[in-house]
Amino acid sequence: MNEEQVKPWFKNWWGVMVAILILPFFVVWYVWTQTGWKKSTKWIITGVVAVVSIISFAQPGDTTSTQTNSNETQNQVAKLNYEITDKRFEGTTANITVVTAEIEADKLIAINDEVFNKYKSGKTHVFINYFDDRTIALSYFDKIADPNTSEAESKALFKHYIANMKYNESSGLKKLFKNDGGDNWTDIKNY
Repeated sequence: MNEEQVKPWFKNWWGVMVAILILPFFVVWYVWTQTGWKKSTKWIITGVVAVVSIISFAQPGDTTSTQTNSNETQNQVAKLNYEITDKRFEGTTANITVVTAEIEADKLIAINDEVFNKYKSGKTHVFINYFDDRTIALSYFDKIADPNTSEAESKALFKHYIANMKYNESSGLKKLFKNDGGDNWTDIKNY
């Protein structure tokens, strides 16, 4: 007479669902009661499950805030449209060129804060120049220094030079200036 063999609970469909819901506990129980492995192997697996469980369940709020901060940063970067076209570092001096279509003072301040904070470490002099035209930004200072550049051409180029940040620890000049047209520069933030 054939005796019907009963399946263990974890080999039924409902048992698999329960095992998945309590996976860390199930793995430890299974390793210790259903395998013939050496004790050292069982302890290693138990330790791995414990570490993974602690990491997975520890402070779930941090993951949410990290995702929120990441999304806020992406939104801020999306709102602050700019491109760094040149970075030059010599000793404790940084010269950075940024191209942006943002001309409102508050957006220029936000961009400047972001760029300045990224590159100020270990620097006593930071100069950040802002342009609204990429082609001009790449050649502005060379063209201005060229004696063959006419005054009219210099003025035309200057219209695209929208802001300038001077951070000089030696002199104490630590300001962001906005070009209001012509030779009118307004300081919009002190650092």
